[in-house]
Amino acid sequence: MPWDRLATFYGRATRFPEQARLIASGRADGAVFKEVADGIEHQDGVIQASPFVTRALIELLRAPKTDKAALVSVLEQVYRAAVFQTGPEAPAPEEAEIPLEEELLGPFVSEDEDEIMWEEWNPANWLYWPRHCREAIEGARELIESFSGQSGELGRIASSLFAESES
Repeated sequence: MPWDRLATFYGRATRFPEQARLIASGRADGAVFKEVADGIEHQDGVIQASPFVTRALIELLRAPKTDKAALVSVLEQVYRAAVFQTGPEAPAPEEAEIPLEEELLGPFVSEDEDEIMWEEWNPANWLYWPRHCREAIEGARELIESFSGQSGELGRIASSLFAESES
C-alpha cells in the first residue's frame, strides 16, 4: 500500500505501517491508538486514508497480541463518523465494484499531481470514504460482535456498536 499517497487529517499516512507493527506486537500505547484515530476521524468525518487504515485495523483484530479494546474503540469512532456522513442507510454504490485502491487513489502520475489531486475539492470522495469505512466495519460485524461477551469497554462497545445504526 502506498501509504505516502494517502491523506490523513494531519498529513500523509506514512507512519501507519510502524503504528500497525506496534499494534500487532501488543506494544502500542494509548498515544499510538490516539494518533491513528485522530488521523482517520475528525469532527465526525473521515478522510482518504480512513478506509485503508480501517481495513488494516480490522485485520489487526485477528492478531493475538493486539489490544482489542483499543482497536474496537478506534473502529467505533470511525463507524459512528461514517454513519453520520452517510445517514442511517448507507448509499448503494452507483458504479460497478471498483477496487478500493483504484477508486480512491487513482493512478500515480507524479508527486506534484498527487498533491494537486488531494487539494482539489471532489464532493464524490466525501461519500466514498465513509461508505468504504462503513462497509468494511459492517463486513467485520461477526468478528467485532464476537468480543461482546468480554468484560469492560471491549464488551460494551462490541455489543452496542451496530445497535444505533439499526434503530
